[in-house]
Amino acid sequence: MNKKNRNGVALVIVIILILLFSAIILSVVLTSTTAYRRSTYLRDRNIAFNLAHLGIADALYKLNYRYHDPGHYYGFRPDGECLTLADGVPNNGDIYTYTLKAAELGLTQASANDGVTIQLFINDGTYPDTLVATGKYRGRKVMIAAGIRTLSDGNMNLGLPLADITDLDTKGVPEAFNKHVIYANTVSDTDAKVKGNIATNSARPALWPAGWTDATWTQTSISLPKPIVPYLPFETRPPDPAGSGWIEFQGEEGQPRYRIDGGSWNTPLPPGVSYTSDETTTETFTFTSYTPPGNRKIYVRASSGRSGGACFDGTSSTVYVVNSVLADGDIVFKGSINLLQNALFEADVNGDGKRTMIIHPNTTFSNSDLIVYDYNGDGTFTINHSNITINGALITNTSLTINAPNLTIDASSSAKPAAIVLYSPSRAPFTLNSTPSITLGSNQNYAFLLLSQNQPIEVHIASTGNVDFISNPITGLGDKATIVAYSTGSSATIDIGSTSYYARIPGLVYSYGASAGNITLNNANTFINGCLVANGTVNLNNGTLTYDKNALDIDRIRIYSGFTGGRRIYLPVNWKIQW
Repeated sequence: MNKKNRNGVALVIVIILILLFSAIILSVVLTSTTAYRRSTYLRDRNIAFNLAHLGIADALYKLNYRYHDPGHYYGFRPDGECLTLADGVPNNGDIYTYTLKAAELGLTQASANDGVTIQLFINDGTYPDTLVATGKYRGRKVMIAAGIRTLSDGNMNLGLPLADITDLDTKGVPEAFNKHVIYANTVSDTDAKVKGNIATNSARPALWPAGWTDATWTQTSISLPKPIVPYLPFETRPPDPAGSGWIEFQGEEGQPRYRIDGGSWNTPLPPGVSYTSDETTTETFTFTSYTPPGNRKIYVRASSGRSGGACFDGTSSTVYVVNSVLADGDIVFKGSINLLQNALFEADVNGDGKRTMIIHPNTTFSNSDLIVYDYNGDGTFTINHSNITINGALITNTSLTINAPNLTIDASSSAKPAAIVLYSPSRAPFTLNSTPSITLGSNQNYAFLLLSQNQPIEVHIASTGNVDFISNPITGLGDKATIVAYSTGSSATIDIGSTSYYARIPGLVYSYGASAGNITLNNANTFINGCLVANGTVNLNNGTLTYDKNALDIDRIRIYSGFTGGRRIYLPVNWKIQW
């Protein structure tokens, strides 16, 4: 082959190679462009998908946490806020819509058209309550739909729609107090150690406390349930003479006498009743084996500057008390006392402030509740002797202090709502400085129920002695509230622990006042294994607060019996992704 022919072959080969490499380069370019476009497309759709998820999350947050009060309904205004009373109530078939801009959600490169539109479809009779979120980003669109799971009652009825407003706080799955340690309007101070979730209307601490390594903070409004105020039987002070239905006892210049139904005075005293006098200040009638005829009420009157006291002495044999007992002086209990249903006691009826209730050591009350009443409303009742047993609830309307070692209260047979009930129209503090042995039954929703009609209710736990219901648990407490303070017309305050003494309490501690309900923790050794609920301020001065893991049992519908409140939340179900 000559030189000219070889040059031609070479040229052909070069041209072929150029074409081949050009084809390869073009293929690479086309492949890269397609891959880039596909990746951009998938990226934009994923962003739109994430925006749709954010929309569902935003709607659930607002339904669950944004508001929790009777002034808001479960629906949305165009600005994304929950419905107010002025917006009208939701109706079946209603659709509520609002939009969030992508730029407002952190996507700074997004355009004005990028974002997510959220729609809430209220049950129309065919389809359940449903959230639909449509995410849009750079022309790509993704739609996600999620049904809303609701819970209307203790029978797990999941069909009550949002439009049902028979009770604004009965829909939603009960978050109740699960892993929550505080529900309060305000949380103040941060020296206590906290493990659990905090829901409060106050701002999160700027500097997160070192002792809150397992705590969360949700800034949200709260709306608390209220306990039921029970009816309590109390006595009206009779006139002089007392009249029908009463037996009156009185000492007159050292001579004891009695009269029935306001009639003439009689002597001597009936069998089972004796009389003593110190001839200067005190006259006492002692009842051992006396049952008033016709189960009449007993009133021991003062006379001639001397107080009239009553003593029920069951040290030799059981004393039976069948009805109300009033005395202008002390009322004293010893030994075995059998109480019938209508028995109640009021000392210092004449209101001189010098007399009170006295329970001796080794005294046992059986068969019914021990009801201690103060007609004037400003008396005091202190239990400070050892080995006292009350087989029933302890009921009073006066200031109550418990310092007694080995006090036993078995309320399991009582119809009252708590083992200890204090219900006063006036200021009547409750102070607990020892740890009684308490047993609750099916009728009790609380261990301590402390109420005031129109005055502050003050509760002091461990002021001058340690109180420990962790080491000495309340029998039958379960999911029942431990301490409830409620003032219908003023404030409620619970102080737990003091400078020198600690309290260890399981379960729910609740404080609600018409003006505010406050709870304060003091002392480094104070320990709460449960939840603090207050419509005022929780002051965490010291101690440890941790959630009650026993409240998370799967078979429990209500956490802390007697309160169906706590927050109700909505859970998404039946997710559907519509590309």
